Amino acid sequence: MAATYALPRRRHTAQVKVFLVEDSAMLRQRLLAVLASVPGAVSCGHAAGAAEAIAAIQAAKPDVVVLDIQLESGNGFDVLRAVSGSTAVYVLTNFANEAYRRKAEGLGARGFFDKSTEVERLRQALMQASA
Repeated sequence: MAATYALPRRRHTAQVKVFLVEDSAMLRQRLLAVLASVPGAVSCGHAAGAAEAIAAIQAAKPDVVVLDIQLESGNGFDVLRAVSGSTAVYVLTNFANEAYRRKAEGLGARGFFDKSTEVERLRQALMQASA
């Protein structure tokens, strides 16, 4: 059975604004390529550290945040605590263990994906958001 995720409905625009929180420039580029393959999804910014991400997300007001756990400064859980009530957050991490999954879900993450094996599942969730 395919997983379904509770996704935000688009606001009054034709696009779903996605904010990336990822400290690796190489992985940010990979995620931008994933976004480019999703009709209606557009990047509205990115950050590499927690404090920078929180401020930028609050300013950009994205529909979706794609969030790594390990960041240059702070961690993804700090970001999730600060923004999960105002936007849909999907965690994409190399640390996809059950304890992190439970913690992320407890803090309001709408999805939790392993970077090494589940990028396509994240893309599918973004496709649902832009439908």
